[in-house]
Amino acid sequence: MSDPVELSAAVLRGVAVLWKKTNREVTVRFGGNSMRPTIAPGEEVLLRCTDDVRAGDVIVYIYLDQVVVHRLIARGKRWLLTRGDAHTLPDPPIEDPSAVVGKIVNVPPPPQSMLRSIAAIVTRVAGVFGARAIRASIAAMRALR
Repeated sequence: MSDPVELSAAVLRGVAVLWKKTNREVTVRFGGNSMRPTIAPGEEVLLRCTDDVRAGDVIVYIYLDQVVVHRLIARGKRWLLTRGDAHTLPDPPIEDPSAVVGKIVNVPPPPQSMLRSIAAIVTRVAGVFGARAIRASIAAMRALR
């Protein structure tokens, strides 16, 4: 067995372009607690490199220079909205669809709560008005929390 390989976000983005053409699947591990209890830090998961992502999928994407694994909760024509399963509020919208590397396969559904549901509804409604409105709704919810 070989040692794990760590790829920078830039290299992963380049590799993903090639791998998405064939829906390549790779066994990977990610750090961080944002997907608890669904995915534990360091847990081995199967990543399918694809642009075919839908609400409910756990996606892998590049944000700034980091690789992020969060659940896709909504999508518009020009944006994607994600949230870690351990979080109540969504992330800022992703406005570059090419940032998506793929999705984690065979992941259980997210934990449910009233606050998570309300936050998702508010941001989806704001999404009708675009990414700027989503950002404003997230800021307002943070202020109310």
